[in-house]
Amino acid sequence: MIRDALLHGKSFNLIHLDTMIKIDVFALTSEPFARTAFQRAKPIEVYLDDDFEVLSMSSAEDIILQKLMWYELGNRVSERQWLDVLGVLKVQGNELDLEYLATWSQKLDIQELLNKALQESQLHENEESDPWN
Repeated sequence: MIRDALLHGKSFNLIHLDTMIKIDVFALTSEPFARTAFQRAKPIEVYLDDDFEVLSMSSAEDIILQKLMWYELGNRVSERQWLDVLGVLKVQGNELDLEYLATWSQKLDIQELLNKALQESQLHENEESDPWN
């Protein structure tokens, strides 16, 4: 199933059954956002099989944008995607690159959703505080 997903440029999940930790894995596509997100990925060390391995982890901004795209593609009904976005916004807070989010949300046509999420997460209290207005 993993090989098939990668051959067709699809995502898949890995689940560690002992801890029930789920990892989303994405095949790299030629789309500009995917390429940019891949270049921005950060290395992290994880402990596997009595040794440390280095994996690439998407930036918080790219996770937010991807989840907003999924939310939009799913007709805005996935509470899980929306709550994940709000959670990342609240945890990352002032560490986020708002200019990057503004640029890509506009290119991906999800700027309205990002604005709503920023307001709901209380990172932006009103319209005047949006960095791109």
